Amino acid sequence: MLVTLSVQLQSALACTGVVQPVSMKDKSEDGYLEVLCRQVPGQEKVWLEAVDKLLLLEEQANPLLGSLHVCRRYLRKNAQMVFGWHLAITCVDRSALQLVVEGIIEKVLTDLRPSLGTVAQPVRLEPAVVPQAVSRAPLAPGRHPPPRTMPPHPPNAPGTVVGVPPPSGSARLKVVQNFRDDNGKVTIIEEMALPHVYAEMNRPNAKGKGATFTAGS
Repeated sequence: MLVTLSVQLQSALACTGVVQPVSMKDKSEDGYLEVLCRQVPGQEKVWLEAVDKLLLLEEQANPLLGSLHVCRRYLRKNAQMVFGWHLAITCVDRSALQLVVEGIIEKVLTDLRPSLGTVAQPVRLEPAVVPQAVSRAPLAPGRHPPPRTMPPHPPNAPGTVVGVPPPSGSARLKVVQNFRDDNGKVTIIEEMALPHVYAEMNRPNAKGKGATFTAGS
């Protein structure tokens, strides 16, 4: 299917991202095209730079090919006054019009890009991570669940107080056994190392009258 000049021009304008064609008057057989565009918010500066290139292109073109008209057109819509950018191309015939349209698309509209600095970036919300429920298979009669692993004690901290620095010389606890009996009662056997007790406590004193108790710091 043959793509008409009006479709080519509308597509090129829409691809710029700075204006959006809303209406078109196609008299390409007589060498005339007219398009009305809506201004994309925040992109007027970029479009005005393109308009300046269009006017410069008209100055450099052969005046026998035709003329180019660009302006802001005001009109009423939904009981309000609005404006759009009006672009009209007048040429001597359809062949001249085709040359002008192709020149506008190639030299001006193809390299036109929206200004990303004025486009608000959408806020992306990351999906919340919901922990998966752990499915437990039913136990056979007479069986008990395995013992749960007890959380480790902080270094040099007796009991379960977390975040409190232990006093100097505190005992270390070590889990020796951790089991559950037939009634479901949990039994934990811990071994306490005593770093403040030394072997010298069982050594006889110089007079041989018993042991000397020595405590470390």
